[in-house]
Amino acid sequence: MHGVEECAGNVQQLCVAKYESSSVWWEFVQCQNYEGRSKIGNPDLALKCASAVGIDWENSNSGRCAGLDGSGKGPEGVTLLKESVRLGQKLGVKSSCTVLISGRKVCVHDGTWKECENGHSVNDFVRQINQEYDKLNEV
Repeated sequence: MHGVEECAGNVQQLCVAKYESSSVWWEFVQCQNYEGRSKIGNPDLALKCASAVGIDWENSNSGRCAGLDGSGKGPEGVTLLKESVRLGQKLGVKSSCTVLISGRKVCVHDGTWKECENGHSVNDFVRQINQEYDKLNEV
């Protein structure tokens, strides 16, 4: 089960993902992760990380989405979290991190890598993504 803090962190990250570029989102997530799992979801950390990656939290859609106080209790953000949970259930995702390519589970990391028939290195994932791209774009 996820605790309140982890859910708040999920809301913060989902809102940043929705309103910022993928590179800014990634920097935001990395900033939160750097402080340790127990701090993810902390409002002060969200505000600190937002500032560190150039998000003006109080005047941004990300901040409005997650809650201007950084709480992760913004109505839009909570809705995004609920939608994310429903999508995970629909796709059969049981643990984080589950790697999906075109909706198909290709690997799971849950303490260790599992169910990774075609490998779990960066190069393995790049190869699988390229193969799927080629398959989807056959003439």
